[in-house]
Amino acid sequence: MRTVFILLSVVAILSFASAEHKFYHSYTSMRHNPNTNAFEIEMRIFTDDLEKAIGGDEDPIRLGSDKEIEDADYRIEKYIRDRFHVKSNDQELYWKYWGMEVDYDITWIYLEISNVQPINVLSIENRILFEHFEDQNNEITLEYNGWTKRMHLTTAEPKSVIQN
Repeated sequence: MRTVFILLSVVAILSFASAEHKFYHSYTSMRHNPNTNAFEIEMRIFTDDLEKAIGGDEDPIRLGSDKEIEDADYRIEKYIRDRFHVKSNDQELYWKYWGMEVDYDITWIYLEISNVQPINVLSIENRILFEHFEDQNNEITLEYNGWTKRMHLTTAEPKSVIQN
């Protein structure tokens, strides 16, 4: 069931993708891996939106091309670090940036939170692209300890709190 949902999400995102899309959506998957005791995080963001947010028109970063700027990873990590926050039991959880891949017009970003302690309350804030698109929707699917929670974060509600 989960695989079907993920495939349908990817197909939906790709079907809306074009050079000038009017659909402002990112998708983040946070899965707790009990074997490593870590949250494995994958973000999928439209490449042109991410480029606009990070470089704008004056400083194009050209992700996934042979003209990609040298510090693209640094800029992406800094941008996300300022806008994506996870707290467990009121303590900020530090995530590690593993890198990114560009697949056509979707950029995949990989993060990890290691040494996850038992969670009673989890707070997730995702303000990615809100400063550029007021109708941006940041969808998050969280899998932890046998349960799944889906959230849709918007400029009006950029944070969600989950009680275990």
